[in-house]
Amino acid sequence: MHDFFHLCPNYVLLNDKTEYCEIPSDVKRCSQCLTNTVSAEYKQFSKETSIEKWRGYWKKILQEAEEILCFSNSSKEIFAKVYPKLINNVIVIPHDISGRYKDIYEPRITKEKRIGILGGINIAKGAYIVQNLVKYIDENNLNVKIILIGEISIDINSSSFYKTGRYKREDLPKIVKKQKITEFLIPSIWPETFSYTTDEIMQMGYPLTVFDIGAPAERVKDYKLGKIIKISEINKLFM
Repeated sequence: MHDFFHLCPNYVLLNDKTEYCEIPSDVKRCSQCLTNTVSAEYKQFSKETSIEKWRGYWKKILQEAEEILCFSNSSKEIFAKVYPKLINNVIVIPHDISGRYKDIYEPRITKEKRIGILGGINIAKGAYIVQNLVKYIDENNLNVKIILIGEISIDINSSSFYKTGRYKREDLPKIVKKQKITEFLIPSIWPETFSYTTDEIMQMGYPLTVFDIGAPAERVKDYKLGKIIKISEINKLFM
């Protein structure tokens, strides 16, 4: 389970308000959302607006599976909301990328906070979160800079924002050091099924903030330099 396509055509589970839907118990709300959402990326794969038909198709397929592999307990719990009778076929085995990076974090005293964001950032991955963070920084004249190591799907023009562009995996520690990152944020607003970037940041030993949804929160809860916040509490980054 790399996403939630078997639960909903909108495989990142963002509703028509671009918020995590949490799997409504009222399926009429789901069908209403699928009807109201006209321009989301998933529409190129399916235009189905009946969630009952959709899940009926998928249930037949899933019933034939001997095992259904999830990469986090969070994903398993979400799966169980829709297919509770199939939960005994679900196993959880996280991806193992241990040893990819060494701990390179060196705490330092600095007046400027440099918040790193890692990877390709689209709407589900938190593009608007990043945009609003930069706006907040500028409006409040904060000594904070957002450093995106990767790409983003929307334009952000501000001296408080810097984008390195695409990078090679082996170059990441060098880029992090060069950009003088002080901490990281995973801005995803959907319940990610694993999150390689979360694992990579923890391997490098940096302070890391994530939202309280999906696999990132599950992985960070036992991380000594981890912080879990609600999306509405994003300004805690500056405290």
